Order: sequence, then C-alpha cells, then structure tokens
Amino acid sequence: DFVLFVGMSVSAKSELRKAMNKVLRALSANSRMEASSSIAASLQNVPAYRNAKSVAVFLSMKTEVDTTPIMKYCSSQSNTLLVPKIISDCEFELVTLDSYESVDLLPKDKWGIPIPVYDDAHRMVEHPECTPDVIIVPGVAFDRQCQRMGHGKGYYGEIKGPR
Repeated sequence: DFVLFVGMSVSAKSELRKAMNKVLRALSANSRMEASSSIAASLQNVPAYRNAKSVAVFLSMKTEVDTTPIMKYCSSQSNTLLVPKIISDCEFELVTLDSYESVDLLPKDKWGIPIPVYDDAHRMVEHPECTPDVIIVPGVAFDRQCQRMGHGKGYYGEIKGPR
C-alpha cells in the first residue's frame, strides 16, 4: 500500500526508506536494467521531455534506476545534458555533461556515483542558456499523489513543478 509522505514523522520516513532500500538492493541487475529502459521509454511519451532542449538528470547509484538510457536518448536528440555535482552534504550544482559516454570515465564517489567535471566551462550558473527544461530526480518511493521520498539528504527537496 502507498502512503502519503506529507505529515509522516521523521522516524516513519526513516523506516520506510530502510524498507524500500532493502527492496531496491534485492533487485537483480537484469530487473533494474529492464525497469530503467521502461522508464526511459515512458518518458518519451511526456511532451515536456520530448520537447526539451536541456535536461537535468541524476547520476545513478547502483540501487537506483540507471539513467544511461535517458542520457542516451537526450544525446540522440542533441539535448544539453546537465547532472548534479555535489558541493556539500546537502547541496549540489548542475553542470553540463560533455556526453553520456563520458560518465563511464568519471571518477566515483564513496556511493559509486560518478563525479562530473566542475569548472566554469561546465557550471550551469556560468551558462544560463543551459537552464534545464526538465529535471529528472531520484526517488526511493512515490505515493499515489506523485509525492517523492528521496534518500533523506534534501538535495532535491526544493525542486517543484508539474509532474
């Protein structure tokens, strides 16, 4: 059963995150890739995504949806790709990605997430023309009202907009 996250206590959210993370860790690599491909294909039915010129997408941890099929599609459409560069424990900045293929060459952080290039040539704040039309965020769980529960760090907590 799905629950509403709004109004849930911190401890209830923590327990739900633990339960969902257990489910996600149990998924086989094949199941995860099938789900990732299905999500990427479903996104192509969303007009805002289909018409986007610039798309921001998270770089996946091993328990999350693999965003490679999404990045591959965006590249095939000549979209500008942006990804988060972690700045601090609860803050990131969007940076452009040279190509989706370059992700495999990037160093990884302690969670296995690729660390993108962070310089003035890649920082979105230096290139406002790259502001994303669509932002694809990770989620541990979603309720029937499309409210998302993330990993609890708050990186994407301030992003609002149509779903």
